Amino acid sequence: MRVHVVSDVHGNSADLAKAGEGADALLCLGDLILFLDYADHSRGIFPDLFGVENADRIVALRTARRFTEARTLSRQLWAGLDRETAMEAAVRKQYAELFAAFPTPTYATYGNVDMPPLWPEYARPGVNVLDGETVVIGGWRFGFVGGGLRTPMRTPYEIDDEAYAAKVAALGEVDVLCTHIPPEVPELCYDTVARRFERGSPHLLEAVRTLRPRYHLFGHVHQPLARRMRIGATECVNVGHFNATGVPWVLEWWPARPRGGRARGSLPPQTLPRATAGIPHGRSTSLRAFQTRVNRRAMAMAEHTSSSITVDAAPEAVMNVISDFPRYPEWAGEVKEAEVLGRDEQGRAEQVRLLLDAGAIKDEHTLAYEWIGEPEPQEVRWSLVKSQMLRSLDGVYRLTPLAGGERTEVMYQLTVDVKIPMLGMIKRKAEKVIIDRALDGLKKRVEAGGAAASKDGN
Repeated sequence: MRVHVVSDVHGNSADLAKAGEGADALLCLGDLILFLDYADHSRGIFPDLFGVENADRIVALRTARRFTEARTLSRQLWAGLDRETAMEAAVRKQYAELFAAFPTPTYATYGNVDMPPLWPEYARPGVNVLDGETVVIGGWRFGFVGGGLRTPMRTPYEIDDEAYAAKVAALGEVDVLCTHIPPEVPELCYDTVARRFERGSPHLLEAVRTLRPRYHLFGHVHQPLARRMRIGATECVNVGHFNATGVPWVLEWWPARPRGGRARGSLPPQTLPRATAGIPHGRSTSLRAFQTRVNRRAMAMAEHTSSSITVDAAPEAVMNVISDFPRYPEWAGEVKEAEVLGRDEQGRAEQVRLLLDAGAIKDEHTLAYEWIGEPEPQEVRWSLVKSQMLRSLDGVYRLTPLAGGERTEVMYQLTVDVKIPMLGMIKRKAEKVIIDRALDGLKKRVEAGGAAASKDGN
């Protein structure tokens, strides 16, 4: 039995029409729509409506994580237009081409940029749409979960964690878990070109560990740090950025074999993203050696340190202290100055300038923040905008309520890459110092009643 798998098609109908050649079935893991191509700003719905110059501007703002300015520009451009009508017309045009390109049979689920209500109109017989559902192919049970989790990007099909978890739970045991987003594993969520973590699902990770499917197939992260990873009995595979590669990922198995039998999953050389492949045409290069070099460079960028602590307070009280940046110097010993440079529409800090002194790491830098969870955020992520000493800095605070919400487990994860040469051991020690002191200071601050102050010092 042979199936081909694609994800992140983003308007590539020409290659999609050939993706099922030689396969018994095609699986599509979402993101059919191309709203804006970050590699070619002339492609997509946005430049078609507003021109390439405005596409250049909004890409620059989003890349700099200046989301408030990007949303302001977007509102200005949409002013005077019937947004819903214009978007639906543009999406319908793309869906008509893309669904016509699907071979039969195709089994598809939604991505975070898709518009699920329109899919039934274009899914002809033989094109099967599944979300929180299973299907048997060649004796194996495949489970599909579509969409993404909520982010500041506010793409069309983002849902809350509870709704997503319910869809995962509805699948039960499967041989192959098919989703748009990855499980929440840093190496699978980190985009080496965008230099940021995309959102993965902790519920998918739990399902992989407890249900132990043979494979977990997904997309979403276009240039992942790790394209493939084994978690217990499960082979987790990012099937590739189909818009850029035009080549499906291939899974073959023999239906008569028992559940413990081996299947063959292949990732052809052409499926490496063009942005990271770098193998010259006409030149013989060992793919294995090349992938090893790429992975070593990527791992050097994204080694991370994490720790957690339990705070005797509700998650809201903890997040109030985390979001009160001007008061950081009062409890976060490494932070000497903190200044909020911009806020989102909810009044939460979007960019913050920090003066840091953590022994081996001394720097003045600006960070961009993302607040995840509604109505009250349960997670905050940050990444580097600019710095004198650092090449990259990515961090996460994740809050988990305990004892019915009376206590909170706080997980802090940090990734630092410096511009100057530094032994990994020294860098990780500095990361650990920052994390341990921050968690200890945060716990004392919250439990001493520091959260009574209003958010952001207002």
